Amino acid sequence: MNGRRLGHYEIVRRLGSGGMGVVWEARDTRLDRLVAVKTLPAEATGDVQARARLLQEARAAAALDHRNVCTVHDVGETEEGGLYVVMALYRGRSLKERMAAGPVPVEEALDLAAQAAEGLAAMHSRGILHRDVKPANLFVTETGDLKVLDFGLALAATSARLTATGTVIGTLAYMPPEQLRGEEIGPAADLWALGVTLFEMLAGELPFPVGNHGELLNAILNHPPVSLSRMRSGLPDGVADLVERCLERDPGARVSSAAGVEASLKRILGRPASGPRAREGTGDAEKTVAFSGAAAPRDSDATSSAPAASGEAPKLKLYEHCARGRQLVQEMGLGGFERAREELAKALAIDPDHPSAHAILGMLHLMRHIAGADPSDLANGLSHLDLALAHDPSLGDAWVWSCYGLARESRFAESGAAGRRAIELEPENPLARYFLAVTLWQVGVVAFDTEGWEEAVVLLARATELAPGFEPSYSVAADLHMRFGRWTAAREAASGAVAIEESGEFEFSRFVGGYAALGWAQLRGGRVDEAEAAFVKGLLSTETDDHVYARAYCALARCGLGEVHLRRRRYDEALAAFRRAAEYALANPDTLGMGWFAARAAIGMARCFRGLGMGREERDELSRERELVASKSGFDFRTVWLAGDGELRFELATFEASANHPGEAARELAEAVRCGWRALPRLESESAWVRLRARPEVLSALAPLVRSAG
Repeated sequence: MNGRRLGHYEIVRRLGSGGMGVVWEARDTRLDRLVAVKTLPAEATGDVQARARLLQEARAAAALDHRNVCTVHDVGETEEGGLYVVMALYRGRSLKERMAAGPVPVEEALDLAAQAAEGLAAMHSRGILHRDVKPANLFVTETGDLKVLDFGLALAATSARLTATGTVIGTLAYMPPEQLRGEEIGPAADLWALGVTLFEMLAGELPFPVGNHGELLNAILNHPPVSLSRMRSGLPDGVADLVERCLERDPGARVSSAAGVEASLKRILGRPASGPRAREGTGDAEKTVAFSGAAAPRDSDATSSAPAASGEAPKLKLYEHCARGRQLVQEMGLGGFERAREELAKALAIDPDHPSAHAILGMLHLMRHIAGADPSDLANGLSHLDLALAHDPSLGDAWVWSCYGLARESRFAESGAAGRRAIELEPENPLARYFLAVTLWQVGVVAFDTEGWEEAVVLLARATELAPGFEPSYSVAADLHMRFGRWTAAREAASGAVAIEESGEFEFSRFVGGYAALGWAQLRGGRVDEAEAAFVKGLLSTETDDHVYARAYCALARCGLGEVHLRRRRYDEALAAFRRAAEYALANPDTLGMGWFAARAAIGMARCFRGLGMGREERDELSRERELVASKSGFDFRTVWLAGDGELRFELATFEASANHPGEAARELAEAVRCGWRALPRLESESAWVRLRARPEVLSALAPLVRSAG
């Protein structure tokens, strides 16, 4: 199948089997995005009932638009007469896979069950039964959102049966007694299955743990379930009772509704109940769906009961979706990205060519790229920005974000042109100046051409005048001042970033990391106590944040604490701090710039071992750092605060200087200068250089920098 086309979907690879179909990763050649495609097995393509079930799967899903239910976007027929359903891809895993990975904490289990109940409530409100609720058909995204999947067994309550009387469809362990007896079933059947699933999450076992199918069938039909309280002690009040009510043998005695289960779970969790469960429209969704069995874009034949809008209503609705999408992107939390994508998809369903919707979707993909280093996000982001500019070449917003995206691809000439075009179109747009400054900053860090850094500082100063609450203008300015050795200016800029974080008065986007930036500015300026306080505050405010920059700034702050302890010769505490930074990098290798922080942590640990007289360990860490920076593999090495070859080369030079190795120190210093290092004042403030800075080989290494300054 690889390389084969189904309509305008090109098959990439097989993902697995689910329900009655095979699932493939494919590329939507019209929208240039990856999707999931579920196909009927070859041997079943002539089965009328199987075909009918697959079509019903699509129509049942297309009838809903809810955050906890997969929605179907497209259904097609192969040249051989088979059927396929197209779905978008989630990142994550099925609940079955999550449970196999280890025990599920109580709060997480209750939260996932509440989301499943909310999704089922939306289905039941439309007269749709799932009929095969089980962990394999519940998908947990990387952001913790749960999606009810695989409608291959769903049966609309108002439609005719598709299976002969008494036929059992589903998975035995999760099926209620009435379904096993071949009786007519209702929403209570899904609630039984949800109860079994919640029991399994909490207890680690099924409520009817017996050997073969015959024994299991007999247990479900004739015996009470195992007591959850005996299987897991210390559960919050009401949990065991709720599960017991879901597992009542008589469907009439079970908990009354999925909405009731959701409300009970949220009450136990101390959360407010949700609002309306289904947000219906006229096919205005491109909800991204994940897959364990299958999921997909909406059936083109599906219609909604909502009346068609007229006059200005569609335009106003489009603006609302764009506004919600942009707001969610600008919060820069990983948990909001999927909801933002849903809103923007709805906008494009109203107007597929709307420039602003494409521009914001491009912005979303670029933010996702920061978080995960997925090259497809960068490519998709730029594609949407190109679409926006194709429909409106004067859209400043699209030029602004193109400037950033192109810089992340190291297409610096194009990036600079896009940034200058954005300023030309919108001279008072602070983001235009900010992103052009970011491009010039990256040119120096990546391409070692630092001529534009001073212009970048001027651009950032103007950006802060135009938008005093836009934090990254201050943070990048602080980084640039640090690279010139201007500690006071860096401290002032970083303090501006901290003030915004403390006030919560963010302009355009919410950011984090100001404390880490301030800590390093204080440290470089010799204010060790103030630096330590800033690093600690930064970690307290950032470690539990899901912001796309949070993990990178936590690693940077840990490296800073290591430096603080090194200066006080507290080698054990310094080692602990650098080790924590290295652990951040190992746990998040694809997060922005983590490779640089892993390397910085390795140098820090080598310095600790030198101070402790542990030569073998010192050499091991130094060797690891050299290999890491030389290969730039295993971690993300994109431009980030206090990173780059120039910075790391100078750290190595300082290490050699502290060991009184003038030749090696001078060689590393020359490399640092070649790679864009410009902070000459560090030779005055770093004690390791006191004995060496006047030596001929050191002066020779600095000659290109001195000539350019002169």
